[in-house]
Amino acid sequence: MNGTIKQIIGPVVDVYFEDELPMIYSAIKTTKNNGENIILEVEQQLPGNIVRTISMGSTDGLRRGDRAESLNRPISVPVGK
Repeated sequence: MNGTIKQIIGPVVDVYFEDELPMIYSAIKTTKNNGENIILEVEQQLPGNIVRTISMGSTDGLRRGDRAESLNRPISVPVGK
């Protein structure tokens, strides 16, 4: 599922999805204008096909209209070798 960033307020990012909304606590990947990937975690489903997310990194460089891709899984952190 692909979406579009609609609003950025500090670490809170609202993302619009055309069809189906990602589940709460699932991961969304987006890319800053410098090429750095940022992971967002869905915290709330809002009316109008929008999900409210929390960024796992700095949102400096994100813009409204940037594309976002639902990963259809929770965020994860590599552990060990």
